Formats: sequence, structure tokens, C-alpha cells
Amino acid sequence: KPMNFTSIIPKDVKIRKNAAEPAAASQTVIDDHAVPLPRKEWVLPYSDELFQQAAIEWLIETDQPISALEHPRFRRLV
Repeated sequence: KPMNFTSIIPKDVKIRKNAAEPAAASQTVIDDHAVPLPRKEWVLPYSDELFQQAAIEWLIETDQPISALEHPRFRRLV
């Protein structure tokens, strides 16, 4: 009657390990399945409210004077 157990005798462990190594070394190729997805165009939603909030955060984080928002170059940028 066969026994259903896994031997942990060092010799048996080594035999099982050596038998499993070739299978682990021959990894299958997934090139056919790993194809790059097409890039989706992502546009930030625009609103005056969002722009004003972003401008205020920019003023604070870059330590700009409030008059920077009124500067002609900034107006041209926007």
C-alpha cells in the first residue's frame, strides 16, 4: 500500500529540488500576451475656479507676490 507523505530526508529533498529546477528554469514566454496598450488622451478639465485655485497654490508654494498674477507676462502666458 503506497504512503501519501513527502519525505524530508535530505537525500529525498535534494532529488525533488533537482527535479523541479529544470521546470522552473524553462519559463514560458509571454511576449504574445504582453502587448502595449494604446495611449489614451487625457485632458485635464478646465474651469476658471480650478485655474484660480491652481494660481493661488502656485503663488503660495513659490512665494510669489500677489501682483505676479497681474503681470503682463503672466497674463500672456495664460
